Order: sequence, then structure tokens, then C-alpha cells
Amino acid sequence: MAKILKTDGKAIIVAFIAIILGVVLIGTIADQETAITETKTNINHTVTLPTAIGETVELTGRDHISTTSVINASDANDDWSDNVTLSDGLGSDGSKKVILTLDDLTDSDGDEINGTDANVTNVYGPQGYLANSSDRAIIGLVIIFGALAILITSFVIVRLGTLGRIMQGG
Repeated sequence: MAKILKTDGKAIIVAFIAIILGVVLIGTIADQETAITETKTNINHTVTLPTAIGETVELTGRDHISTTSVINASDANDDWSDNVTLSDGLGSDGSKKVILTLDDLTDSDGDEINGTDANVTNVYGPQGYLANSSDRAIIGLVIIFGALAILITSFVIVRLGTLGRIMQGG
């Protein structure tokens, strides 16, 4: 039996290290799957609108997904969604951000809205979010195939290698 372990001992150690590393890496990828694949929502995030047409304000998030509403912070009946545009853009630090741009200085009632507070509700992709749906699907496949690779490696070590022969009594 000692002779069997001498010949395959290095292979067993390498395989166990591969399994341990595989489990750690799969765990790390699986922990990030939520951040990579799920959007987040700002609900009534208060911002001060720009003072001139074309000026911008940076909002939370990296990828703009959709805008639910932009309303007057002091009067929820004033909907200003038609007076602003939300989009992706570069922030003041050079990174990708969700940007609110003022399109009109007055609302539909003729009241000035520039420089006033607005409550913005929007859906956005956080840092690390994969905007392409096929990219998000591939992340799930990476986890599945990684788990299968670990399982197959374990099976090969136990069934076909030295450990299998030892377990079978020879």
C-alpha cells in the first residue's frame, strides 16, 4: 500500500488543492451573482434640480434602467418627469453614472422648477451590474460548470485513482 501512495501521492495533493481552490472561487463568484445580475431602485431620492437647461445632476447607480417618476419634493401632485431626462453618462470623477439632465425651466403649470428639490424614483444597475442579458446568463453557467468540474475531479480521484484502489482493498 505504501508503494501505491508513493506513486500517486503528488497527484492526490494537486487534486485536493484544485478542489479547495475551485470551491473558494465558486463561492466568490456565487456571492457576487446578486450584485452582477439584479437591479436596484431609488425611491423618492431627493435631489436639487440644476439651474439651467442642459445642466446635470449625478444620481446613485451606474446604468440607468428606467425612470418611474420625478416629482416636486414639496407637492407630490407636480409630476416633472417630462421636464428632465435620466440617462447614463460620465460623472464628475470620470466614472459611469446615472445622470439627470434638466430639459425645461418650467413645469406644465408655468412654475419654475430649476434649482428646486425633486423626488426621483428610478431603477438602476449598481456598480458591477451586467447590462447585457446574455452576460447575466453566462454567470449562472459559470457557477454550474465550475461545480460540475469540482464534482468530476472529486469522482476521478476517488474512483479511478489511488484512493479508489485503497478503498477497494488493494
